[in-house]
Amino acid sequence: MITTSQKHKIQSILPHLIGWLIIGIFPLFLFEQQSERSFDWTIRFYYQLLFMAVTFYVNYLVLVPYLLFREKKAWYFVLAFLLSIVVIVLSHYLRDLIYQNVEPFKGAFDFPKEHMPRREGMRPTFWRTPVFFNAYWGILLIVGFSTGIRITQHWAQTKYKQKELEKAHVDSELAFLKNQVSPHFFFNTLNNIYALIKVDGDKAQSAVERLSNMMRYLIYESEDKGIALQKEVAFMQHYIELMKMRISKKVELQVEMPTHCPEVKIPPLLFISFIENAFKHGISYKEKSFISISLSIADPFIVFTCQNSIPQRRKEDKDGASGIGLANIKKRLNLLFGDKATLEITEEEKIFNVSLKIPYQQGDANLF
Repeated sequence: MITTSQKHKIQSILPHLIGWLIIGIFPLFLFEQQSERSFDWTIRFYYQLLFMAVTFYVNYLVLVPYLLFREKKAWYFVLAFLLSIVVIVLSHYLRDLIYQNVEPFKGAFDFPKEHMPRREGMRPTFWRTPVFFNAYWGILLIVGFSTGIRITQHWAQTKYKQKELEKAHVDSELAFLKNQVSPHFFFNTLNNIYALIKVDGDKAQSAVERLSNMMRYLIYESEDKGIALQKEVAFMQHYIELMKMRISKKVELQVEMPTHCPEVKIPPLLFISFIENAFKHGISYKEKSFISISLSIADPFIVFTCQNSIPQRRKEDKDGASGIGLANIKKRLNLLFGDKATLEITEEEKIFNVSLKIPYQQGDANLF
C-alpha cells in the first residue's frame, strides 16, 4: 500500500516525467521523417535538450533551494549566470569534438548557412556569431522557467505545511476541550451519585449510565473530525441531565433540542463549553437564576443559543477562566470554518448571551 509520503513523492515526480516526455516526442511532429536532414535535426534537438535538462535540474535542485530560499540572492544570480555560460561553452565545445571525431554525426551539428555565415572552408566559432547570444537567451529562459516552477512548488508545500500545523492546532484544542469537560464536573457528579445511592438507587443507576455514555463519547467517538449531530445532541442532553442533579429549585432551566436530527455532521464538542460555562457561572443557590439552552436547524446552518443569568456574587468574583475558554473556542471556530461561522457573545446587566451559527455537513461531504 502506498504511504502518504510516497504518494507526495510520486505527485512531485510525475509532472516532470510527463513534461519531458511531451518535449521528447516533439521531433516526431516537427521534422519531416522523409527529409534528408531529419536525422541531423533530431540529433541536434536531443543534444540541446540534454543540456537544457542539466541546466534545469542544477538550478531546480541546487541553486534555488540552497541559495535563493536561504536569502543568498546575490550568490544565486552570480552562479545562475555562470551556470548559463558554462553550459553554453561546454555544449558547443563538445559539439565541435563530436563533429570532428565521431563519423556518424559529422554533419548533424552543422548549422545552415543562412543562420551562420562563414568563410568558405572554415567552420565558424560560435562566439563570433549570433549563435552564442541566441543560446544564452534560451538557457536563461530555462533557468527562469525552473526557478518559477521551484518557487511555485515551494509556495504550495509551505501552504500545505501551514494547513497541517493548523490542523494539528485544531486537534490539540479539541483534546484540550475534552480534558476541560471537566475533572471538576466528573468529581461533583460522582459525589452526587454516591449520595443518591442511599436515597434513590434507580436514579443513581440512571446517572451512572449517563456518565458512562458521556465518557464513551469523549474517549472514543469524539476522535472523529465529523460526528453525527444526533450523537452530539445526546451528549449534551446527558450532560444537562447530570447537572440537574446539582441545581436547586430556584434555578429555572429551559432546554430545547431537536428530537430527531437530520443526518448531518459537525465537529465534536463545539457547544458543550458554553453549556458548562452557563452551569458554572450562571446559577445561584441563594437567589433566583436561569439557564436557557436551544439548538435548531436553519438550513444550511445549525443555530445554538445559550443564555444564563449573572448572579451578584459572580459579578463580584470573576476568575477569568471563562474568558480564556471562550477565546480558545473562537480560535477553534476560525480554524474550522473561517468566516462561514458566526459567534456572538454579549453580556448585559444580568444576562449572558451566546449565539453560534455554523454550517453543517451533509453525509460524508468534506466541509472541515
